[in-house]
Amino acid sequence: MKNTIITLNFADYFMEQRKVHRDLLAEIDASVDWTTVGDMVSAVVTKGRNASGRPGYSALQLWKMELLRVWYGLSDGEVEDLVNDRLSFSRFAGFSIEEVIPDRSTLGRFRRTLKRARAYEKLMNETTRLLAEARIYVSRGKFADIRITKRAPKRRRHIRRSAAKADDTPEATRQNKTKRKQN
Repeated sequence: MKNTIITLNFADYFMEQRKVHRDLLAEIDASVDWTTVGDMVSAVVTKGRNASGRPGYSALQLWKMELLRVWYGLSDGEVEDLVNDRLSFSRFAGFSIEEVIPDRSTLGRFRRTLKRARAYEKLMNETTRLLAEARIYVSRGKFADIRITKRAPKRRRHIRRSAAKADDTPEATRQNKTKRKQN
């Protein structure tokens, strides 16, 4: 795998200055030598090497996004959103703030390519072995997130049904409320 020089822009520089008490993904990234996994993934995924136009994404970056997807029990769309949204996720995957994140279809095609080449399980086993060497054990789970749902507010009925049938005038309604308060 070729060494790449990462240049920091102003936004990356200032984001590095933020104090984070414990960034587990940064600890994992620093503890593991990713060159063997990067070489294995690059050997399987060849798209973007000779293509004209915009260069493809790094195979290692896509693999790290796949790891996030598996570790946190996310869909491809959720991983795309979280790498866009969370600084720790984008740093782990190797993206700077100004880079465009791969979309969900790119991640799905990447995973299918690995599975067709029968390399997915080998890569997962090698990653697990490297993590175990660094004494890091990742348990898979579901990423906890708040679900926000919108629903129409309930309509309050100020008039009792019996009062509405008997007399619909505002005076009758006021009298009914007064009677209820006295009881």
